[in-house]
Parts: sequence; structure tokens; C-alpha cells
Amino acid sequence: GDSGGGPDVATSMLRSNPLLEAFGNARTLRNDNSSRFGKFTRILFDDGGAIVGSRIDVYLLEKSRVVTQTTGERSFHFFYDLAAAPEKRISAELRAELGLMAAEQHLYLSRSGCTTIKGLDDTAEFETVDDAMWVIGMRDDECISVCRIIAGVLALGHIQFQETQGGSGDMQAWADEEAMQLHSRLFTVDASQLANALISRQICARDEWYTIQLTKAQAEDSRDGLAKALYERLFNWLVNRINVSTAPQHAGRVKSTIGILDIFGFESFQHNSFEQLLINFANEKLQQQFTWYVFKLEQAEYEKEGIKWNQVDFQDNQPVLDTIEGFGGVLSLLDEESYLQKGKDENFM
Repeated sequence: GDSGGGPDVATSMLRSNPLLEAFGNARTLRNDNSSRFGKFTRILFDDGGAIVGSRIDVYLLEKSRVVTQTTGERSFHFFYDLAAAPEKRISAELRAELGLMAAEQHLYLSRSGCTTIKGLDDTAEFETVDDAMWVIGMRDDECISVCRIIAGVLALGHIQFQETQGGSGDMQAWADEEAMQLHSRLFTVDASQLANALISRQICARDEWYTIQLTKAQAEDSRDGLAKALYERLFNWLVNRINVSTAPQHAGRVKSTIGILDIFGFESFQHNSFEQLLINFANEKLQQQFTWYVFKLEQAEYEKEGIKWNQVDFQDNQPVLDTIEGFGGVLSLLDEESYLQKGKDENFM
């Protein structure tokens, strides 16, 4: 029964799952509730076999989904849950303060042409997620802060740029000054400093710092990069809050663990993102691990002990791994090109 608070921990584990899914899952063309992050869950037991805690480690959140989605897909569920939140949870005053509109009116959410899922009520989902926040011990002010961050990310999507006249390449944030002010207010930063940070960057040459104006495309990348980084930090913070709520009360009572790895499967699309490369690379590494232990080491042991056996042929994917991660491989060349001030896709290719 209460050997380390087992039932409460198990309840927290189960009831925190909607929270993890709301911020880490999304609708894809193949699955209405697809996990868009990898995780390793350790379930902790005492010597009597009772659950006394758990811990989640996360890998590779698909943060590009925050700013762009394939036609027919959605961003992470909670963006739509918040946009559809009932007034009893998000008052009209708070909604106005957060600058919330219907999902189809937010640029980061509307470009894919899909803002709803058949059979799913985003309003009811918001209540489920809000309750899950309470289950893991989040205070009201923390829940509101999470909503502010999500609203601030959506506000970033409305900041547009145009190049000033004269062909100098200088930038200015236009017309949607309101979005700049909204994001600045939600994150309590200075709007003019935010504008400068989005339209310029500083470089150091010969111990002197120079400010370089960005092009329109670079400024948009800068804006989207900020949105993705903010969301990833929020996601990692939420995972940590869940871990705090499911941590064992007495570490010394943990006698055994079960580890469950849940990561993306290998996939290949018409257009594959950088994240897809990393996902497939991770799967190739796991395949190599399996090959190493099941074939290579076992057969080496047979040879060492002089045991007769029929040689098992298997496909070794080491050349694939060498191509991606080896010296002069895809990733090291990409790193090299990224360090250059004028790095370009064409030069990388």
C-alpha cells in the first residue's frame, strides 16, 4: 500500500501523461496524436516490487513544428487547446491580455490549413491539461505563466519584416508593431531591444564588435529561431516539473528499475527535414547496437571458445553511420559550413 507512497506516484505518472502529450504530441498526416519527441522513462521499484517513483529523459523535440507544419498537419496540441480555452478557466480579460484569437487567426497555426481534429474537442482538452498541471503540483501562477509563454510564442509569429528603401539591406519591423509590443509585454522585455535583436546580429573581428543588419529572410529565421528556443525551454521545464512530482520520497528505497525507450521510428518522406535525418540516424545507431550484441560479439565469443556454428550473414550498417558521423561525414561538414560567416546550402552540398 504505502511503501514509499506508491499509489500516489503511480497516479501522478498516469495523470501527468496528458500534460506531456499536450506539449509534445501533434496531429500528423498518419496519426492524430503523434508523439513528436523521444523519451526514456525509468519506473522505479522498491524491494517489494511497489512503484516508488519515475523519471523521464527527453530527446529531440521536433521544435520546427512550432513555426511551420506540413499541409494538413497541426502544431503541438496545447496551442489549439489554449486558443479554445473556456472562459471559466481563461477569462475574457486574461484572453485579451494574452492577445489570444481563434487558432486559424494565428499565423504560426494557420499556414498548414488544419487547426482542428475530427472528434477532438480542444476546449475540453484544455480542461484536462489544466487539471493535469494541478495534479503534478503546479500553482495557479505557474499555470498562467505557461499560458503567457505560449501566447508570447504565437505573438512572435505576427511580427513581420520589410526591407527599407535604398537597397542598403537595412531592416525595419513593420506595421505589426502591436505584435512586437505584445510579445515584449508577455516576456517583460524592452520592445526596441527585441526589434534590434531580431533585425541585426553582432560579430567580433580583430577584437572589435560590429553590428550587421540582417536581410528580411534572415530576420524571419531569427524570429522563428527565438520561437522554437522558447518553446523547447518551456517543454524541458514542464518535463522537469513532472519529474519532481514523481521522484521517490526516499532514494534509498529504489531497488530496481524498468527502462522504456520511446523514440521516433525510421521514416522517409518526399521532403525530409534535418530532424528527420537525426531521427533516422538514431535508429541506425540502435540497429548497430542490436547487430553488435546479437551477431558480432556472440560470433566472436563462439570463435574464441572454438564452438562450431553456421556463420550468420547479416547486413552491417556501419558504412551508413560512417557517412553521417565519421570524419568528413555529413554532420561534420554541416558543422564546418555553419561556422562560416557566409555559409550556404550550395557550398555544403
